[in-house]
Amino acid sequence: MPNDDDFSKAQAHLDARRGLEARALLTPLAEAGDARAQELMSRLEETGSGGPRDLAASLRWCAAAAAQGSLAAIRRLGIKHRLGYGTPVNLDEAQAWLKKGMDRGDLDALCELADLLRTRPSGERDPVEAARLYRVGA
Repeated sequence: MPNDDDFSKAQAHLDARRGLEARALLTPLAEAGDARAQELMSRLEETGSGGPRDLAASLRWCAAAAAQGSLAAIRRLGIKHRLGYGTPVNLDEAQAWLKKGMDRGDLDALCELADLLRTRPSGERDPVEAARLYRVGA
């Protein structure tokens, strides 16, 4: 059972830019399966707040949170695959995660997907679908 009090304290530490203290509270929550803590741990690992920057660990935490349905993690996992953060660039994987986020109602994922479809390598672009998504998101 996630400890909401520890999560709230960790969030306060993050708001005060005390990453080390936030990590100390979030790590056991994330390891116990709290998707909110996993998503925040992913952000801490990505930025190096409160410890060394570790893009591979960031990817693992993000994937764990996405597997539990965290919309922010689903979108961020798509972006990580698109940009190669902690993983080789994989535009098909990025597109699949961003579509999953869009299908669950995440407008930011929709915009990211439209950007991806508009900017994929020549021959893989879909400007018509990108334009349709931009209109849907407007």
